[in-house]
Amino acid sequence: MENRQVDADQAQQWVHSGEAVLIDIRTMPEVMALEIAHSLYMPLSLVSAKRIEQLQLTEDKKIVFFCRSGNRSASLLEAQPNLHGGNIWSLQGGLLSWQRRGLPVATKGQQAISLERQTHITVGSLILLTAFLGATINPSFFGATAFFGAGLLFAGLSGTCMMAKMLMKLPWNRAA
Repeated sequence: MENRQVDADQAQQWVHSGEAVLIDIRTMPEVMALEIAHSLYMPLSLVSAKRIEQLQLTEDKKIVFFCRSGNRSASLLEAQPNLHGGNIWSLQGGLLSWQRRGLPVATKGQQAISLERQTHITVGSLILLTAFLGATINPSFFGATAFFGAGLLFAGLSGTCMMAKMLMKLPWNRAA
């Protein structure tokens, strides 16, 4: 697939002229803290041809996906290049680039702990707890410690974290 990266200034021009719509694919905690004004929200895990169709956009309208840094949106374009007839773009540098250019953002005033930090806190707590229980109650608990360590190893190697996927289902991590 050809390079479908668009810089923040060009994306803003497209949106202002009605040529494009911005779709935020970040997690809900990220969106709760800061968003691009007038963007639509569709978390990465829910992006599909059917969901895009439900937006009822004409095929000539460009869709510019964005995340924090541009990595997730670029990966989305690689994974699903034919969404919306292929008229899809990734915001180069993501929300960070948009902010650096001084383009309009909206703060919602709700600071939430990012999903990544929630995962670190949860797994770290479980490892500490099972190690403590293994040392004080029953050595069998060390098996659970190893299990959580193996989960971290798998997440690092595969880029897929089952704990994060479970945490995304909690009410404060979902759209209202």
